[in-house]
Amino acid sequence: KRQWYHRLGFMNEQFLSVYDKSNLHLKKLQKLRPHVLVGFPSVLMVIVDELRKQHSMPWKLKLLITIGEVLTAEDRRTLSEQWSTGPIDFYGANEVGHVAFQCVERHGYHINLDSLHVEILVGNRPATVGERGEIVVTNLDLRVMPIIRYRVGDIAQRIEGYCPCGCRFPLLGHIAGRSDGFILNTDGEPFSALEVSLLLKSVQGVKQYRLLQERKGHVRVQWVAARNDATPQEEITKILRERLGANAQIETERVSEIQREISGKILAVISSFANPFY
Repeated sequence: KRQWYHRLGFMNEQFLSVYDKSNLHLKKLQKLRPHVLVGFPSVLMVIVDELRKQHSMPWKLKLLITIGEVLTAEDRRTLSEQWSTGPIDFYGANEVGHVAFQCVERHGYHINLDSLHVEILVGNRPATVGERGEIVVTNLDLRVMPIIRYRVGDIAQRIEGYCPCGCRFPLLGHIAGRSDGFILNTDGEPFSALEVSLLLKSVQGVKQYRLLQERKGHVRVQWVAARNDATPQEEITKILRERLGANAQIETERVSEIQREISGKILAVISSFANPFY
């Protein structure tokens, strides 16, 4: 829907569907050449891959913002190299809006203290500084339907002190991702989705992947080939067993694509186990 300020040339937003193919995304973006690009990290990484395939020169961005998914260090490095500007990551949830944001210093995530009260809990007790816990949010400006102590379902930790930018809002460390996205080894020890998914970033020949777990010590890895002759199965198995244990059962499945969720996101891990922080 176009607003009055669009007609004056301000904030002229264009929306692209995450369900479109990457070559269509790239064609539209090259025509628009936007100053600001906002998107899911997984979608932006696919666009980067398409840029490289077509040997296209990227346009210059003034600002690159990532939302909706965990932004890994590897993805941050790739996006920074491609567009010559480091992404600024926003963390939020549809139910409560923006919860925390990075500034240009990228020293953690500033909690939106003026509109939200954020707790980090382990079970029912507050987490100590530096301790991993679940994010619980109370929204301060929803008048029709207040949201009080809502478990968002993500894992993070508080950072001590303040950001060098001068903002005095409290800080969250890196968001570890969904609390229901944990892999359990044969002994029941939990590993976060981010921790496990990062292990496979360096595997050659894999374009996308997803880990699925229905029982302890057993992981099924769906992967999309980056090229037709890719055979990464042995390397995937070796890497995961080094982290989860030699007894871990690893099953690999080559697929043509990883289906997105209704939200448009690609989940790195789908686990049937209960939240380990309750």
